[in-house]
Amino acid sequence: MRNPLLLTALLLLTTLARAGELFPVVHTDTLAVRLVDSRDGRPISHQHVLLTGGYDERDLRLQLWQQDAITGEDGLAMLNSQLVNLPLLSVALQAGKLCRQSQGFFAYSTDRIRRWGLVGDNHCGLFVAMATPGVLTLAARSAKSTPDAAPTPPATPPSAPLAAPAHAPAPAQPIQTSDDSEALTPEEMLQLGEGV
Repeated sequence: MRNPLLLTALLLLTTLARAGELFPVVHTDTLAVRLVDSRDGRPISHQHVLLTGGYDERDLRLQLWQQDAITGEDGLAMLNSQLVNLPLLSVALQAGKLCRQSQGFFAYSTDRIRRWGLVGDNHCGLFVAMATPGVLTLAARSAKSTPDAAPTPPATPPSAPLAAPAHAPAPAQPIQTSDDSEALTPEEMLQLGEGV
């Protein structure tokens, strides 16, 4: 005879094992979204940001957990304690646009932001930012800025270290030789006397 209590416990454990997160996790650290100008990396201040959190893509699309935030002088919008404890985050601007490849739906991992930091794509300019743990850095064009305006230097240095613009020389790419499918770098070709 089978034990119904044991069978119920086994069914419950298999159901829980399929869930993404067994128990809610409470994080005491803070997370922030930093908006920077896509052309020169200046912080975008006083920008209205809509932050949405959830356990999966469906939660984000339904906007079950939301926070309206305004970026400060340093371009930072802090996440509230509810969004910090959710595994996914989505960011939208009320005015202006994020400089990503597509303006469609994007979800960011709060765990990855917490551990290493994240830097979003910049498809509007050449500025590249360094990842800072606890900060999601996104390049944007504010509604106030005009595309032809000359960039002005920031009044205060940004709080995170920033990298050089993306126009630095790229590393040498392998070159395919015509006689075989072996890839050679330019240095190897010079050593062979073939030249580049």
